[in-house]
Amino acid sequence: MPKNTKTCKDSRDEKVNELLTALKKQQFVFSRSREISDAAVKASYLIANKIGLASKPFSEGEFVKTYMLKAAETVCPEKHQAFANISLTRNTVADRISDLAEDLDSQLKLAIDESTEITDVAQLVIFIRGVDDTLTVTEEFVELVPITDTTTAADIVTVLVGALDRVGVDWSRAVSLATDGAPSMTGRKAGVGTKFREKVQAANGRRDFWTFHCILHQEELCCKSLKMNNVMEVVVRTVNFIQSRGLNHRQFDSLLREKDQTMACHTTPR
Repeated sequence: MPKNTKTCKDSRDEKVNELLTALKKQQFVFSRSREISDAAVKASYLIANKIGLASKPFSEGEFVKTYMLKAAETVCPEKHQAFANISLTRNTVADRISDLAEDLDSQLKLAIDESTEITDVAQLVIFIRGVDDTLTVTEEFVELVPITDTTTAADIVTVLVGALDRVGVDWSRAVSLATDGAPSMTGRKAGVGTKFREKVQAANGRRDFWTFHCILHQEELCCKSLKMNNVMEVVVRTVNFIQSRGLNHRQFDSLLREKDQTMACHTTPR
C-alpha cells in the first residue's frame, strides 16, 4: 500500500474516532440534562400537589422556591442549579394541579349528597374518591350543581352523569357509590343508586357495583336504632350554644387552646 494512501486511511480513522468521542460526550450531556429535567419536573409536581392539598394560593410556589434556593446555597451549593431548574411559577403550579386532578379518574368511588340552601335551591355535591395501585386513597371535589326544579332520582342521575361526563370519567372503572339515606337515593327500583349501577354495569361488562350510605348518615341511623337521643340531644344543644354567638365561639376556641397548651406541657420530656 502506498505511503500516502496509508496516511489518508489513518487520518480518516482518527477523524472517525474523534467524531465518535464527541458524539458520545454530547449524548452523555443530553442524557444527563434529560435526567435533571425529569427530576425537576417531578419535584415541581410534588410541590404543586402539596400546595393544592394545603389549599394554598398558586403563588406560594414562588415563595417556596425562593427559600428553597436560599437553603441550597448553604446546605449543598453544588446543587443550586438543580433546584433553580424546578419551575414553580403561578401558572406552572396551576397547570400541575390541573394535570394531577385529571389523573384521578381511575378506580372511582363516588360520594353524592343533596341539600337545600336558604334560597330553596337544592345543591347536589359530588366528590370522587380514587384508589391507586398502592392503595393510596385520594378524594377530590368535582362540582356543586344547583337543581332548580324537582329532585327526583331521575333528575339527580341526569345532573350527576352530566357532571361526571364533563370531567371525562371512565365509567367502566367506577366501583361504588356513596349517598345519603333519602328514598330517592336508595330506592330499589328507581333510586339513584339503582339507576347509576345500571349505567356503570352497561360500561363495565356487568361487573359488581356497590352502593353505600354516607358515614354520617350511618351514624344517624345507628343513633335512631339504639335510641341514644339522650346523648345526641346534649351534643346538639352544646353545638348550637357554641355557634349561636360569636362570644361563645371565641371563648370555646380559647378553652381548646388552653387545653392544648396544658397537654403539651404534660407530654414534653424533661
